[in-house]
Amino acid sequence: MRGMHPLEQDLTVEALFLFLLTATAFFISILVAFLTWFQRRDKMSKYFVMVLISTAIWSIMHGLQIVVSDLDLKLIFPKLTYLGMTLLPPSWFIFASMYTRGVF
Repeated sequence: MRGMHPLEQDLTVEALFLFLLTATAFFISILVAFLTWFQRRDKMSKYFVMVLISTAIWSIMHGLQIVVSDLDLKLIFPKLTYLGMTLLPPSWFIFASMYTRGVF
């Protein structure tokens, strides 16, 4: 621990477990996105893929944010996490609007 910045940390069992959870969410989202993309039948499928890709970006970047110990990376991954966080609500809204066909 000597010579480390106060915000840097060693990898703990809890951090590894949380990373495995977020990595699992990432891989499931990507798998379902690929399956949806290759079996799409209507135009609403691409909006559902947008939702899944946004979720995948958010989950993997958050997981990497948890496990990295380098301070520079700890500052970069939250910014990349916001990419998924900000893409998810509009893509979810578009998907829900297409799914209901504008019936509110």
